[in-house]
Amino acid sequence: EALRVERIDHGLAVLGDAALTARLAETRFPLTVCPNSNVVIANKYKRLEDHPFRRMRQAGLLATLNTDDPAMTNLDLGYEYRSVASALGMPWDEIVAVSLDGIEASWLDDGEKRSP
Repeated sequence: EALRVERIDHGLAVLGDAALTARLAETRFPLTVCPNSNVVIANKYKRLEDHPFRRMRQAGLLATLNTDDPAMTNLDLGYEYRSVASALGMPWDEIVAVSLDGIEASWLDDGEKRSP
């Protein structure tokens, strides 16, 4: 609240603080997570299978999938979704929920979020 931010990019350390995780989950505060970037650019994880994205989602966090810097990773959003689903064993319904949460977390106004 003091920082007046509208989202947190990556948010990988959130799971280490149970109170913060609960608060962010309760308020549906967006986390823009970029798993492939965390492996390829940041070297935070050796393998995509080690990334906590699915655990973040299971904790109730509004964690969305993003590409971070497509020019540096040569990846698009479709690849991000496919590779994360495969590496983390996420079924179709979970991936659909991630996509819908991405719309919720976007900066579109409510009318645009609901338009066909």
